Amino acid sequence: MPVPDTLADAVLARALDDRARQVAEAGAVIGRSFELELLGAVSRLDPEAVDHGLRLLQERYLVVPGADPHGSFDFRHALIRDVLYDDIPLPRRRRLHERVATVAAGRGYRDAFVSAHFEQAGLAGPAYRHALTAAREAAALSAHREALALYRRAQRNLPAGQARPSRRPCWPPSATRPPPSTTTPPPSRPTSRPTGCSPGPGTGWERPRWWPG
Repeated sequence: MPVPDTLADAVLARALDDRARQVAEAGAVIGRSFELELLGAVSRLDPEAVDHGLRLLQERYLVVPGADPHGSFDFRHALIRDVLYDDIPLPRRRRLHERVATVAAGRGYRDAFVSAHFEQAGLAGPAYRHALTAAREAAALSAHREALALYRRAQRNLPAGQARPSRRPCWPPSATRPPPSTTTPPPSRPTSRPTGCSPGPGTGWERPRWWPG
């Protein structure tokens, strides 16, 4: 939904000095919520400048303390974050996304988060690798919707010449053939779905159309 011009003007009209503007931009690129340590690394400002910027943003009613009052902050409304984000020139926005992804990857953030920022930075290779790792983790946890979205992200960022990820069978890797069929036919509509693998012959499961490979 487009942000109304009146709201955008109201947000951008709130006077911010250079340090507060840099903090706001770094926070907006990270997301609706952001952690203090990641914010400092992405903004590349010293702690005093980050603290100054955050205090000014709170005084202007743009951000509020988050779940951890001493370590995280939230934009007061998603639209405020959107206004600040859209106001960042695209080349700078991409550089900030690359910083977020690089720092987050080095600090053990979830691959889904890292891949999203590499994609926004226009870096297909690392976006693909982290999305694929996150998708396989989600599939192993039966988080099928998340896995689907992440596999699609991986496919969007598939590097040129890179083979699509291979399917894994549902029977153990050590097996040389599918499990023997039983006398009881499989149900016409399974009540659950195998996790972390794609169906093999004789299992009674249809391979999802979205499964990569």
